[in-house]
Amino acid sequence: MYTHARINEIHKTLQAFDPSALVLLGGSYLYGEAGEESDVDFYWLCPSWRVFFLAKFKKSIQNLKNQFPEIDFSVMIVPKWLRRHGYYIYGQDVHGKIHTWELPIRTLMRNCVKLAYFNYLRFLVFDKIPSPRGRGTEGEGPQRNLVKVAKQLAVAEFAAQGKIDFSQPFFSWEYIQTPPSRGAHGGCKSSACLVTHQPTTTQWSYTPTTPLEGGLDRAYHKFLPYFTFSFSNYLLYNTRFLLRGNPLFLFQNPDKMIIKRLKRGFDKREDPANLCREIKEIIFPVIIL
Repeated sequence: MYTHARINEIHKTLQAFDPSALVLLGGSYLYGEAGEESDVDFYWLCPSWRVFFLAKFKKSIQNLKNQFPEIDFSVMIVPKWLRRHGYYIYGQDVHGKIHTWELPIRTLMRNCVKLAYFNYLRFLVFDKIPSPRGRGTEGEGPQRNLVKVAKQLAVAEFAAQGKIDFSQPFFSWEYIQTPPSRGAHGGCKSSACLVTHQPTTTQWSYTPTTPLEGGLDRAYHKFLPYFTFSFSNYLLYNTRFLLRGNPLFLFQNPDKMIIKRLKRGFDKREDPANLCREIKEIIFPVIIL
């Protein structure tokens, strides 16, 4: 794990790159849940037009990573218009102030289900597609992916029940286990605790179906009706991929296309490593440096 002093040093340097932007620390290091495999997550909120002029910023980020080779950190570029349309962020600025905002519940549910499927794939292929630092292959890394699956499924359930408090870090394990003013586990204990029934092998297993796979299958059927067309997500995906010359989502509902592709891959017992590589390229419409 990394010290807060080193993380703060990186945070302040990132903010100094562009004082007009807002750089936030998020994720497990903010929640106090970081483990040996945890990286450090930063969000860089900027005007939309800055996304088209990232070359200088990318070079600065790489130079900073060279300065701190022992620290695995990433910077997600977030155009400010996304704050209320396509992405949930709970983060802390360099002055210690927390920033968060609401986003459409349907968007939250769609993102949770997609990411739950993807993180389960990452669990299945952990020994084939290791983490950037190559550590945690004996348990901590795979366990971390399972925890993410359980969190995503639980938050989707909270959202469906109208039990989301956007002022709280609802992807933290503490929130999922005991959401404030909602009773233990917010009424969806089975989703939150699926991680305790984890499979005992990283091999792709269908018989018997593991509890997590069953939970994913139920989530697919329950939440598919919420995968309606979202103009903000359509714009987000196409901005990301058209810039790379890829019109994959131009005539598609991106969310529905991705979740159906994941479900089809599970149902047909496709090779999880190949499926993971394919989905990894398209599931995140954001720019991460």
